[in-house]
Amino acid sequence: MLKAVMLQLSLILVITGCALLFGGTLAGLSVLLGGLSYALPSLLFALRLNRLTRVASASGNAYPLEFFFGEAIKILSTIGLLA
Repeated sequence: MLKAVMLQLSLILVITGCALLFGGTLAGLSVLLGGLSYALPSLLFALRLNRLTRVASASGNAYPLEFFFGEAIKILSTIGLLA
């Protein structure tokens, strides 16, 4: 999951550079902020999921409610940042 988020962040930087080059400062800033508003909640969710996976494997218990709670927080955070 963390690899996917790092790939997203890398692509955000590449696309921001293209937007700066072809569309100017405002376009670059728009791409950067829009991309980060999605990638940052995803990064926090991935870190939380990584921690939950370690805890679950150590204790032998699964935590599906924690997963869905984290996903709901991620979605609400993304909506809040895009609004």
